[in-house]
Amino acid sequence: MKRNFNAPDSGSKVVLPNDTAASVSAQPIAQPRFVRLPKPGTLCPFTGLSRTQIYVLWKTGRVKSFSLKRRGTSRGCRLIDAESLVTAIQEFSTNESAEQP
Repeated sequence: MKRNFNAPDSGSKVVLPNDTAASVSAQPIAQPRFVRLPKPGTLCPFTGLSRTQIYVLWKTGRVKSFSLKRRGTSRGCRLIDAESLVTAIQEFSTNESAEQP
């Protein structure tokens, strides 16, 4: 089936009723319980932090972390508690604003 992308717009628009638009925007955004440590060179899709920044927060004790690996294996999966990560970011932002005159 071929589509003609050069066809003129018919001018029809989809308009949502006011109550529908309000209910769509009022729905909570799903937040993950755990965030996987991002791959090297990439950023966390939920916070925008790099792997190194999250690692530093974890090593300083500001963020909770869990390692999932089978007994006898050298590799596993590191999961970061998303709630503690968001809390650490919020604490950092409040400390920043408190230090400014």
